[in-house]
Amino acid sequence: MNTRHRRTFLSLIVAAACLAACYLVATASAETPSASKTSKAVEDAKAAAKKATDASNMSGAATITAELYEYPDNADGNAAHQADDNAYNRDGDAEDAGKRAAEARDKACQSGKKEDAEAADRAEQDARNAEARANEADAAADAADRKADPFGKQENKKDRDAKRAKRAALRAARAAFCFARQCADLMDESSEHNKKKKKDAIETIDGLGASVNQLALARPQRGARGEVKTAGGLRTVTFDTLQGRVIVNLPDDMRARDTISGTVVAEPKGQTPEERAKNTGDQKIKISTAKKPDGTSDVNVEVPVTATLSPFTFTLPPSGSPTPPLKSVSSANSGGLGITLTNTSGSFTIGGTTTVPIEIISLSLQSVAPIQIPTTAQQGKPVEINSGNRSFDGKSATTTCAVAGQPVVILAESPNKVVIDNPTNVTGPVEIILKEGNQETKGTYRNVGVNLTAPKTSLLKGERTELHVQVNGLQGIKEPVRLTLDSSGVIVMEGGPYQPLVIQPSEVGADGRYTTTRGITGVQTGAWGATATVMIHQFDFCLQDDSNPRTVVLVNSFSGDYLFPMPGGTGLTGTGRVTRKGCIITLTDSRPDRRVQGQIDPCMKTGSASVQTVSPEVKFTITDRNTTNNICAVP
Repeated sequence: MNTRHRRTFLSLIVAAACLAACYLVATASAETPSASKTSKAVEDAKAAAKKATDASNMSGAATITAELYEYPDNADGNAAHQADDNAYNRDGDAEDAGKRAAEARDKACQSGKKEDAEAADRAEQDARNAEARANEADAAADAADRKADPFGKQENKKDRDAKRAKRAALRAARAAFCFARQCADLMDESSEHNKKKKKDAIETIDGLGASVNQLALARPQRGARGEVKTAGGLRTVTFDTLQGRVIVNLPDDMRARDTISGTVVAEPKGQTPEERAKNTGDQKIKISTAKKPDGTSDVNVEVPVTATLSPFTFTLPPSGSPTPPLKSVSSANSGGLGITLTNTSGSFTIGGTTTVPIEIISLSLQSVAPIQIPTTAQQGKPVEINSGNRSFDGKSATTTCAVAGQPVVILAESPNKVVIDNPTNVTGPVEIILKEGNQETKGTYRNVGVNLTAPKTSLLKGERTELHVQVNGLQGIKEPVRLTLDSSGVIVMEGGPYQPLVIQPSEVGADGRYTTTRGITGVQTGAWGATATVMIHQFDFCLQDDSNPRTVVLVNSFSGDYLFPMPGGTGLTGTGRVTRKGCIITLTDSRPDRRVQGQIDPCMKTGSASVQTVSPEVKFTITDRNTTNNICAVP
C-alpha cells in the first residue's frame, strides 16, 4: 500500500471512529456529556476545520500551478492527457459524492429518522465507492505522467494529490462536527447559564460546518478546461479563468459535413469598466478538428474573445465512423471538435482543450412544417427554432431575426435549427420575424417572464423569510403553463426543495400575472437561492448512462410521457404513471409488451431507469450519477 492509499485509508478509519463515537454519545442515556467534554470536542472540530481550510487552499494553489503545464505533443503526452482528464472527472465525482453523503448524514442527524439514517448509509457507501474509483484513476494518471514526462515536475500529479488530501480533510472535519454536535445536543440545560453554553456551542459547531460546506462547494477549476452543457438548443462550453468566464455557444445537433455557426463572449471579472476591460483583452478561442496525417486540420478557426458576442462559422468534415458523445473533457485528438482558450498570440494555452462531440444520437422530434416557431419561451433564455428539412444554411451571417420589433442576436445555427437570444424586456405574445436569405418566416410565441424575490437571501439557523414568485406574460392562456421551482442552500422550502407548479388559466390575473409565495427556513447559517424554469419542451428530463452515453431516456415529469431511443433508430414511446415523494420522481409503465421503470432525484442531480420489451426483445438500464453533465438534448 503506497503513501497516498495509506493516507486515504487512515482518514476513513478516523472518520468511521468519530461517527461511531457520535452514535455512542447519542445513545448513552445514562451519562450526559460534561461541558468540558463538549468544549474539547468543539476545539477538535475547530482544528479539523482549520486543516480542511488549509488543505483547500493548498488544493487551489496546486490547481493554479497545474494550469501552466502542458503535456508533450506526442503519443505518451496524449495518453497522459487523457488519463489526467479521466482522473479529474473521477476526482470531481468523489467530491460530489462526499458532498451528497455529508448532506444526507446531516439530514439524518437533524431528523433522527431511521429511513434518513439508512439513506445516509447508502450515500456514504456511494462516496466510498467513488473515492475508490478516484484512487484507481489517479494511480493510472500518475503512471501515465511518469511515462510522458519522467524528468518533469508532474504538476498535475501534485494537483491530484492535493485534491485527494482536501477530500480526506473534509471527511475528517465532518466527522469531528458530528461528534461535537452530538455532545452539544446532550449538554445539561438545568440552568440558564447551561442553556446559554449549550446554545453557544451549537452555533459555533453549525458555523464551522457551514464554512466547511462552502469549501466543498468551491471546487477549483482545472486549468480553465471548459465545462460542456446542453440546454435550450445549445451546446455551451464554459471556461472559468482567473480573469472571468468565457462562454462558447454551439448548436446541440452538429453533424459531419454540416456548416454551423456559433458565438463566443467574455464575462470578465472586475468592479469597474477599466478592470473588466483589463480582464478581457488578451484571449481568443481556437476551434479545430483532429489533425490529419499531413499535420493539418479540416477545421481550424480562431476567434478573438470580447465582452460582446462574436460570431464564427465553419464546415465540419465527413466522418468515417460515429464519434461517441463525450461526457468529459478530453484531448482534441480523441475525436470531436476541440475548443481551446489561449492568449491572443497563441503562445500560452489557458488550460487544456475541451472536446465537443460532432455526431450525437439524434433526439430531434421533427416537425411537419419546414420551420417551426415555438409556442412558448422563457424570458432571457435562448429560443430554439427548428426545421424538419434542413431549411437553414448554417451561416448566421445570412440570418436575421427580430422579436417584438427589435433585432436579436443569433447565438448558433445549424442546417436544422437557429437559436436566438431571447429579449428580457418583453413578455406575453410577441411577434417573431426570421429571415434566412430571401426566405421570411413570421410567427408568434408567448414570452413568459419569471421574477423571484425574497427579503433575505442569507439566513441564520431557524430564521424565516418568504420567496415571492411572480410569473408574467400569461394573459389569454387557454392551456396550463408548467414550471419547476428549485431551491439551493441549507434551507427548508415550503412544499419541498424541488417542486412542480402548474398554472391554470383561472389563476391568472387580468394583467397576465400569477403570484405565489413559499416559506423559507434556514437550517444552517448561510446563503440560499432559488430558480424557476418554464417547461417549453415536450420533455423536461434527459437521463444518460454513465458507462454508455448513447443510452438515454427522455421523460416528461408532469404527464409521464417518455421516449427511449432504441437500437436501429427506432424509439419506444409511451405514458407512464408519475409519483412524487420529496425530491424523488418515479415513473412506472407495466404492460404486456414492456416494463419501464425510472427514478429521478432533481435535488441530488441523479437518476436511473430500466426498460424491458418483448418484441423486439430488449433489456437495458441507465445509471446517471450526475445529470448536470449530460449532453443529450431535451426536444
